[in-house]
Amino acid sequence: MILTLSSKHRWISWLFIVLSAVFVAAIYKQLPQEIPSHWNFAGEVDDYQSKPLGAWLMTLLMIALWALMECLHVLSPKGYSIDSFRTTIGLITNLMLGFLLLIQVAQLSVALGVELELPTIIMVGVGVLFICLGNYLGKLRKNFFIGIRTPWTLASDEVWYKTHRMGSYCFVIIGAVLVSRAWWTIPQSLFIALIVALALVPTVYSFVIYRRLHRNDNED
Repeated sequence: MILTLSSKHRWISWLFIVLSAVFVAAIYKQLPQEIPSHWNFAGEVDDYQSKPLGAWLMTLLMIALWALMECLHVLSPKGYSIDSFRTTIGLITNLMLGFLLLIQVAQLSVALGVELELPTIIMVGVGVLFICLGNYLGKLRKNFFIGIRTPWTLASDEVWYKTHRMGSYCFVIIGAVLVSRAWWTIPQSLFIALIVALALVPTVYSFVIYRRLHRNDNED
């Protein structure tokens, strides 16, 4: 079976997963029977997961994510080879695994009684993740699994490329907005509207570019 990730990125992925498992195993006996799993907008815990699922969930998600990304090479249909951007997939995989590990460490630390502003940590973590993803988004080539997949990007290599160049800027801006919200108060409605607008820009842009490039295709 041909795997997607290079050996270098695979070792890093395994390292993140092993660190996650070792961390949980080391503190498992000290964890309470109820693990905080959700925080409301006020930063208060409003939901819990029972042990052991609450303790091991992130580790399981990391394993599932890694397994899925390794299988992309096999799952990709003919004509959508991912060989040209396997390095980018490896980087994106490890960024997401690192993010999940960060959230797991912070979540279980709170469960142990450590005073942390987990919603803020998550907000900043997601923001940094978006900024990093934005820097690699333009290196993705047309595929069915990762990227801005609209009917128009999947129909045209040029539309895919131009849309992901635009998407890179939007991702970085979204990330910067998320990070800045940890220190500057932004009205909730304005914050949500801004994120939604930035998320929609690449989709609308892909349609506009496609129509511009292929407006004469159906004129017969």
